[in-house]
Amino acid sequence: KFEDEAVPCFEALAKSSAGEFTKEEVHVVELHLLEKLGYRLHVPMAVHHLPWFLELVEASGNLVLLAQYLCEVGLESRELAQWLPTDHAAAAVVLASMMMSKPEWPPAFEAICVGN
Repeated sequence: KFEDEAVPCFEALAKSSAGEFTKEEVHVVELHLLEKLGYRLHVPMAVHHLPWFLELVEASGNLVLLAQYLCEVGLESRELAQWLPTDHAAAAVVLASMMMSKPEWPPAFEAICVGN
């Protein structure tokens, strides 16, 4: 979880192991895990990109809520693994715009998608 801001110290983690590990061993294990994960602690998802697209189209109120909902519903799709997170977020904003009778392809998207 990358939302956590209060990280337990090595001493607290070692203490919670009931004497199985020292704080130095906990530190070494952490470094090994991070190395194995390539220091990638989370995978970017559509919800990480959604605020940027919403800001791009100057969305507010119900458009924001609908785009967030559509983005979450998309997580249930079997095809999700084939989607880039940015495409997923952009699609949620475009679909929400269409459903709210806004421009189907917001002009701000035109500017960033030219040549793609």
